[in-house]
Order: sequence, then C-alpha cells, then structure tokens
Amino acid sequence: MKCISLWQPWATLMVIGAKRIETRSWQTKYFGPLAIHASKKWNGDSWEMCVLRPHFREALREFFPEPVSDSYAMSKKSPRMLPLGCIVGTVHLVGCASTQMLTLGPVSEQERAFGDFSIGRFGWITTQPRRLAKPIPFVGRQDRREGSEGLSKKPRKRTREAPPPPHPKKAHTTENKRQTPATTNKKRKKHTPTHPPT
Repeated sequence: MKCISLWQPWATLMVIGAKRIETRSWQTKYFGPLAIHASKKWNGDSWEMCVLRPHFREALREFFPEPVSDSYAMSKKSPRMLPLGCIVGTVHLVGCASTQMLTLGPVSEQERAFGDFSIGRFGWITTQPRRLAKPIPFVGRQDRREGSEGLSKKPRKRTREAPPPPHPKKAHTTENKRQTPATTNKKRKKHTPTHPPT
C-alpha cells in the first residue's frame, strides 16, 4: 500500500473525513488505497491553529476539552494529544486535478481553509476515510513524492551493498611464479666411513 506523510493536524483531518482534498505541488498518477502517516513532530505553529482557527477547532474538538482559551492554546498541551510518528488511517485516492479546475467547482469554505489552493498546485481527491483505532508506529518521510514508503508495522532496516569482487589476477602475478624450496643456513655434516680394525 502506498503511504504519504502529512504534518498534524492535516493527517488527522484526512482520516476523519474533514479534509477530502490534499493539495500538493505535483500531480500523481497513482489511484487506490493510500495510508496516511503523521509526521513525528509539529511544524511551526500548526498546533496553535488547532484551537485558534474556527474550522480547525470545530473539526478537532474531540481531541481537546472545551471551552478553549488563548492561554490554553499557547500552553501547547491539548493539540499534542494528536498522534505523531505513526500511520493514523487510510483513504482512497480517486482523482487528481489542478487547483484552477478544482476552484471552479463547489469547494467548501472548510476545504479551502485546510488546503493551499493557489495557482500551479494540484489537488489529490480522496474518499472512504478510515481512522485507525490504534495508530501504527512508522518511520516516514515528509513530502515524499508518490508516497512510496511501504505500509509496515516496523521500518525496514537499511542494508549495505556487498563490495565489488576483486579484479582477476594477471598472468605475471606471484601465483604463477615457481615456488622455490626454502634453504637453510645450517651446514651439512660430513659423512666419514668407518672401517673395522685389521
């Protein structure tokens, strides 16, 4: 299954169905099931918009208590309850179109608040959002094209490539040299024949 990494809170917004169009700077030719991975950390002040911006607060109110004050938002407590560094759910990718084409149709105000529909970008249209009851820890890559990370409970270990085989030895190497027996510095003892007494 293909997988794509998103910052929070957009990862959660996708799997709960509040956000149906993921806007990207490139288009995709892949259509089918797509796993949504939440990056392992927050991006800038994105946690503040969860409670300070109306559309975000309304869509994510189950993740933090009410009422919400500005001081509570600045405390960095509530939005941290969103899962990080894991697969949070799946969607079905059914289409891809330029933002110019999408804005000609009925794109809701909430959808516009959750995406970047500026000219020159593309919208990945999704359906069938499904949020996992228990997110799956997973190491992904933010902004990876085509979401080519495979869906797996454990990240695969990187293996080193085997070194290239050594070059074949040439004909004049020591392997083809004649092996000479080792000589010693010890002097040989002279053999003197013994005669019986006459």
